Amino acid sequence: MTPSEILDQVLQAAQSALSQRQTRHQENIDRLELICRYPDNRAPVRVLLACMLARAADEALDPRKPYTHIGTPDSFSGRMYDERYYYAANP
Repeated sequence: MTPSEILDQVLQAAQSALSQRQTRHQENIDRLELICRYPDNRAPVRVLLACMLARAADEALDPRKPYTHIGTPDSFSGRMYDERYYYAANP
């Protein structure tokens, strides 16, 4: 499954879950939205998303190694995942 397909699948599952539980967990949903949309906090959220997306797309990658200069077979370009899949959709 490609990273784009993974993101689409996760988005659909999240939208479905939110529509089913919106009133019961609204306070938690509001808190999570505040964290994700806070302008001074976007970088950590983007790093986390890039690392988790890389791991979901390729189980051989270590989400703790988002730098190619680490030079191990399980490291990856976190910036590539961020720019190609996250930033392209949310400039």
